[in-house]
Amino acid sequence: MGARVNRPGWIDDQTALNICIKNLAILKKTPEQFIENCNDVQPDDPVLIDSVRRISYGMFGATEEDTRSAIIDSHDSLLQNAFRELMLKALVEQKKTRLNRDCLVKIAIMLLDQGADPNAVHPSPIKGYTPLMLAVESNEPELVELMLEKGGNPYRTYQYGANLIDCWRIAREFRADNAFSVLERYRQ
Repeated sequence: MGARVNRPGWIDDQTALNICIKNLAILKKTPEQFIENCNDVQPDDPVLIDSVRRISYGMFGATEEDTRSAIIDSHDSLLQNAFRELMLKALVEQKKTRLNRDCLVKIAIMLLDQGADPNAVHPSPIKGYTPLMLAVESNEPELVELMLEKGGNPYRTYQYGANLIDCWRIAREFRADNAFSVLERYRQ
């Protein structure tokens, strides 16, 4: 139908492949793990601020600074923290009832077959992350293998402090043994 498979979305510049892999990762997490990850987000993250500003329709303020302040204030409020936890649990449960792992894998394969870029750099979940990195983190060996066959670059890195992190380090940190085994077959 003429859709551009690598066109980024309007809220946070993510491709369909990245969103698909993120949803696969969410399906593997318990609500508690998802909440813990969400609570690790820093209020100075420009992607978070812009995303919250856009989707909250002014509830957190009209400017980035207003939104940042509201996010910081909400972390200090016990009531807002309890509300946020309930909302995040509901979000995870909704995704688990509405999404199907096998369908998401088929969608990811279809996107890759249509030319989706496994090396597309995204600002989320971490600035510089790629769909390949997400697939490694999520320990999805079938998708890691296909992404590597389609030109995925496991040597691409993102910066964390003074460290450059590649796919092998991601696999070790997340104990993604199956993905690590696939990466080892492609090591040069």
